[in-house]
Amino acid sequence: MNKNKQNPLYDFSSVIVKYSKTMERELYGLFCALFDFLAYKQESILRVSYSVQSRNYTLEDIFEHKPNLGTYAFLVRNSRINSVFESYTPKKIKDAIKYEILPFIAKLQDIRNENVHGKSATLVEAKQLRELILGIACASSLALCVRLKKEISLL
Repeated sequence: MNKNKQNPLYDFSSVIVKYSKTMERELYGLFCALFDFLAYKQESILRVSYSVQSRNYTLEDIFEHKPNLGTYAFLVRNSRINSVFESYTPKKIKDAIKYEILPFIAKLQDIRNENVHGKSATLVEAKQLRELILGIACASSLALCVRLKKEISLL
């Protein structure tokens, strides 16, 4: 068994990266839709600033420059953005983002960062991420992202 750990055929890091990239794309679309909706309600939030890897941006830049995953939670919790989010976002969407999407992002970051920047990913870790994304024995984070993006676009 120990010699298998050194065998690249047992490294599932590339699978983790592919799953992560898929979710990053869907999450980006979801948060662009959300911030577009919120900016429609209060345009001044587009001037909220944030930093990613020592580069400064405003919320308006998010539509052209995809941030890292942690930025979404930071922006939603920003007091100016959060005020608009709490005031105008329907409860069902608000709760899904706060209690399902943001915790999913934290789990995704933990799994991805540990395996991409450190040790080789195992089949168990790849399956765990797949189950979260597809909704095997839990709600599908991918389906939730797509549904929320559509619901926000209809507001």
